[in-house]
Amino acid sequence: MKAISLKQPWANLISQGKKTIETRTWSTPYRGDLVIVSSRSGKIDPRGYALSVVELYDIRPMEQGDEHGAMIKRYPGAYAWFLRNLRRLDPIFQVKGRLRLYEIEIPENVEIKPKCEEKGCSEPGSACHLSYFDDVKEETVNEINFYCAEHAKLNGYCWGCGEFWAGCGNFDFEQSGLCLNCRDEPDFGFVEEYDEEVTARWE
Repeated sequence: MKAISLKQPWANLISQGKKTIETRTWSTPYRGDLVIVSSRSGKIDPRGYALSVVELYDIRPMEQGDEHGAMIKRYPGAYAWFLRNLRRLDPIFQVKGRLRLYEIEIPENVEIKPKCEEKGCSEPGSACHLSYFDDVKEETVNEINFYCAEHAKLNGYCWGCGEFWAGCGNFDFEQSGLCLNCRDEPDFGFVEEYDEEVTARWE
């Protein structure tokens, strides 16, 4: 997978979803997933680690309106690299950085976890829903949204199957955040593995 090294705190800020535009004095035709690696230089930890994965979906000369997302002022010759679809690496792992874009391998024991969709939340999103019905347009909208355990419950989604159960009688809001279909399914390994953790969050 392609990677890029950034000095701190920029690598952390991208991995937290706060910085959505990276800037460089050079461009690239590459579009797609990009591993964010923290440079070994500086005093802010973690240093020299692969932290997250983002999607590089557009590059163009930087404009003044890009300053908020880039968290820096526009400077001569700057290109704005637009990032989205943030995912966290668990665990983070050490990488020897290089200049420009370079290739790295994701170790087998490392999971790529989507970030929770709730604004301001940096937790991994475990629950996802694939579509919903738009009452205004009267059509099914296909998209993928992810929520952490806490915000899945608050937004009315079962943390197990990802289905929307708000307002329905078979959603267990007070305990695990799982719909009763998931809680009562004996072969549902997710419940067996995470039930104690999930229940503890809402007790």
